[in-house]
Parts: sequence; C-alpha cells; structure tokens
Amino acid sequence: MAGISIALRRRTLTRLGLVAALLFLLRVIFFSGPSGPREKEIHAPNVLDYVTRPDRVLDVHKHAFLQSRIGRDERPDLMSSIVSNGVVDFWNRFQLPL
Repeated sequence: MAGISIALRRRTLTRLGLVAALLFLLRVIFFSGPSGPREKEIHAPNVLDYVTRPDRVLDVHKHAFLQSRIGRDERPDLMSSIVSNGVVDFWNRFQLPL
C-alpha cells in the first residue's frame, strides 16, 4: 500500500511541475513586458522623420533615397488609364464643388 501512495505522489508532483512550467512559459510568451529601455536604441532617420521636422522643408534633391524616383514614373503604363479614370470619377462624384 505504501508503494502505491508514493507513486501517486510522484505522479502528482510531476503533473504539478508540468502545469507550473506551462503556466510560466505562457506568462513569458504572452505577458512579458518590454525587454529593456528603448530610449538608448539608435535608429536611422526614415522618411517620416525628414518630412515631419518643423524647422526644415524636405528637399527632394538633397536626399539620395528620394532621388531614385525622380523622372522615373512619367511614362504611361498598363494601369495609368484606369487610375486616371478613377481619379476623375472620384472628383466628379465626391469632390466637385457645388
């Protein structure tokens, strides 16, 4: 009889340990806070940083990442007539002054 009660206790302790480990993993995965202070991270300025500066105007000719599209999209393509018709239709339906 004593051997059975020890086996039940070991099994119960193992199950409790597995449940505790599962709860710990769920807490770490789903409910963990930020990993550290974000203020010390260094990030490169993106387009929005350049555009939203109140003291400077965004100069297209100054920044290389904006110069890649200068003069490239002037030719008509496959969807240009559909897009222009959609713009005109939207203007006529919703934006035309009364």
